[in-house]
Amino acid sequence: MATRGAFAALVLLSQLGVWGSAAQGVAGGRLRALQWNPHWQCFENSADCKAHVERALTGYLSDAELGLDFANLIEFSDGSFSPPAGWVALPYATPGDNIALYFNSRKWARSPNNGSYATGCMIIGDRPFVIQAFDSIATGFSVVVVGAHFPHPDDYPGAVLTLGAALKSVLDAAGVDDILLIADTNLDASVNGTNKGLMQMLEVPMAAHIVGTAAVNTCCLNDGFSYASDRVIANFGQAMATDVLFEQTPEWAVGEFHRAVIGTLIVPEMSLRRGIVHV
Repeated sequence: MATRGAFAALVLLSQLGVWGSAAQGVAGGRLRALQWNPHWQCFENSADCKAHVERALTGYLSDAELGLDFANLIEFSDGSFSPPAGWVALPYATPGDNIALYFNSRKWARSPNNGSYATGCMIIGDRPFVIQAFDSIATGFSVVVVGAHFPHPDDYPGAVLTLGAALKSVLDAAGVDDILLIADTNLDASVNGTNKGLMQMLEVPMAAHIVGTAAVNTCCLNDGFSYASDRVIANFGQAMATDVLFEQTPEWAVGEFHRAVIGTLIVPEMSLRRGIVHV
């Protein structure tokens, strides 16, 4: 079930001249993350949509060729869902919202450092986030991953302060500067929010060097997919390939369904300095 992501990443590796160990099966020197908000209507209003979404997610997580490292699922409203073997969910729910950051436990381990995990709400009682520091099992490479559901722009000033403070605390506890943000940002890149601008709002380290998925319209079905809200962004790496799932809208999609985004982050230093990341 591999998407075009593997091909897009190979093209980037070729263009950047990152071959040898870093290009073996798009293995050394890359991270791959999925961002998807199928929206609550899919689970509460349509059994058909719910079944298709859960089947699709299981397929993406299980696909060895696709080789996902992380996935951020928003408004995935089925507490009984079990991910496939080798995947672990870090969920957090509010009365009206929910999020789950999934990680591939065959590749990554949660940091043992105290304070290297945080959850919370960006506004009171709503808009959840999960932050976790991870260590690569193969190489020791460490990264802090943020899964988040941002509010709409009017609530951004307080929201980014809250998330930024929690992120800084985890970075300090883990002793890590590299950040991977996987989020529904509720910003439209062409109007009020570039990837770099968002990371600067969060006051992340090395915010001058930002790579991320392209501004692709993923939100939402009910308004004709007019907004580029769903992003994968990092403050490290050389480039990021972007792939969109469900570009041809499936018949079973309902409500405010979002298309999913896969970001493939090219990180040559993971292979050059720390060995090869095997997938």
